[in-house]
Amino acid sequence: MVPESKQLQLFLENIEIPFKDNIKYLGVTFNKLLKFNDHGRILLAKVKRISGMFSALLNSRHLPKNTKLLIYKVAIRSVLIYAFPIWFTVSPSVAKKLEIFERSVLRKCINKNFASYTKRHSNAVIYEDSAVTPLCTYALALERKFAEKLGTHDNSYVFDHEKDADWSSL
Repeated sequence: MVPESKQLQLFLENIEIPFKDNIKYLGVTFNKLLKFNDHGRILLAKVKRISGMFSALLNSRHLPKNTKLLIYKVAIRSVLIYAFPIWFTVSPSVAKKLEIFERSVLRKCINKNFASYTKRHSNAVIYEDSAVTPLCTYALALERKFAEKLGTHDNSYVFDHEKDADWSSL
């Protein structure tokens, strides 16, 4: 941000519009540099609260694995991927924290956290047993699908078809 812009004052109908470091729009938080790391951190806190609400169910050894995975997909993963095509530029450290959280929930869903406190299960085993695609892989597939639909969208405000764009390289 240009230092002179801190002195800049914006008005709309004689009301000053204040500058903010972060703003939330349609549930997505971004900063003045249009980076989404804060969104990733806020999202992680939100899904941790949601998983806390379902902790008794997710930790239950008596609830079927499929039911717990359904709870994860509906209540937690749906929140994790909301508006992902917009904020997919989150830093690798934040993405890693989201993936670590996802694996901890999946361990509960497939009862791998009860087997032994000394035996660790690999990430591949967690994803294989749960039959869930890893968050980043899943999100990149969603991003590709979004880009493909954007390339064929007939609204000229969304995409200018007269320009010859090649979306196959995404």
